[in-house]
Amino acid sequence: MRDPNFLCIGAPKAGTTWLYHQLKAHPEVWLPHVKELHYFDWVKYPRLFRLLLQRDLIGRHTRSALVRGFIRPQRIPWTLRYLFGSRSLAKYPRMFEPGPGQICGEITPGYMLLPQEQVEALARQFPQCQILFMLRNPIDRVWSQLRMAMQHNPKVKGMDAMQAWALINARLLRFTEYLDTLDRWEAAFGTNRIWVGYYDDIELDPATLLGELYEFLDITNDLIPEDEALAKKHNAGLPAKLPAALEVALSQHFLPQLEALHERFQHQYTQKWLHQAQATISA
Repeated sequence: MRDPNFLCIGAPKAGTTWLYHQLKAHPEVWLPHVKELHYFDWVKYPRLFRLLLQRDLIGRHTRSALVRGFIRPQRIPWTLRYLFGSRSLAKYPRMFEPGPGQICGEITPGYMLLPQEQVEALARQFPQCQILFMLRNPIDRVWSQLRMAMQHNPKVKGMDAMQAWALINARLLRFTEYLDTLDRWEAAFGTNRIWVGYYDDIELDPATLLGELYEFLDITNDLIPEDEALAKKHNAGLPAKLPAALEVALSQHFLPQLEALHERFQHQYTQKWLHQAQATISA
């Protein structure tokens, strides 16, 4: 049991699952067997409902629970604490069981929506904790999340993309307020304790991305896997092509944010995102 060394707070659909698997494979890092603890943002749910939501614990099907290790004897004490223990900042370290020489943390993209007072409380309780945040072109991020909803959300399943976007856009947009999120977390933790990575690098330069992250976390950075182990696994399902009408609508909506993102970061990827949106609007 030890205070977390890092928290990855998002963004959803920006490579956090890939990041979880890469960090979990590092011998100097301990991560829970559940990717997203939702320790601070699922407290309103009844515990049984929380168990049903947490697919990493029970598996997609009941029979797969045995394969995925839900009832492995060594995991039962941790699982009981996670599901049924009372939750507080003081008890949060009970979620971490690092071995000698390991750092520990967790990855829950939902934390990017935590209110300022809760973020400040986290910073006071865990003053050495570092924050990880993955950026993705907001247009691509929204389309990825919308595709997932169109596959699994009964409210929009079977709709075309424009209909689905019109119905649930408010929910999708909450997780694309990158600058507001960074402002809140930087105000509490300070800029030096926040690392920003780019989803584009997962496909274009994953080894460099991991090397920079390992250096930030102060762990051995010469243990980067071979290229095939770094390959991004895309979700199957609906075609990945963003419909033209929705691309125009998203480009128009996100243009001011893309301009602000590039003004702040001056990065080749933020410039690419901005130019793509401008080209789509002017086409």
